[in-house]
Amino acid sequence: PPVPNDFKHIDSNKDWKISRSEAKHYFDRKGQNIDIDALFKSEDTDGDDYVSWEEFTGPKGAEGPPPPRQKQQTQEPDPLEQVAAIFQQMDSDGDGRISKEELANAFDALGSGEKMSEEFWNESDANGDGFVSIQEFIGDPGHEEL
Repeated sequence: PPVPNDFKHIDSNKDWKISRSEAKHYFDRKGQNIDIDALFKSEDTDGDDYVSWEEFTGPKGAEGPPPPRQKQQTQEPDPLEQVAAIFQQMDSDGDGRISKEELANAFDALGSGEKMSEEFWNESDANGDGFVSIQEFIGDPGHEEL
């Protein structure tokens, strides 16, 4: 049979620490006259007026508290990844290259009212194949691998 988890039953607000009022309520409900002060004197080893999971010496069963949340590391986004994400948004058909129409649509989506010029297209399509590759998009048309 599984080991009972008294901690979980006493911790009525599920914050993974037992307050004096939670302990009193639990033992009153069970009809047990427990000296809460004496209980906390022996169980609350860090003196914070709560009995934590770690401090609790009664049956705890197999289920414990969730692991502590890790703080998300704030790290600068990779500029190359950001550019690649923009490229993918503009590549509406997902073929890995931007057509003249897709680039014109991106200009329209900016909402500035400015249309893509032929000169801009010619500069963007550096090798003149009718499409803008990711290498051309990042301004490195000679670099074949990304």
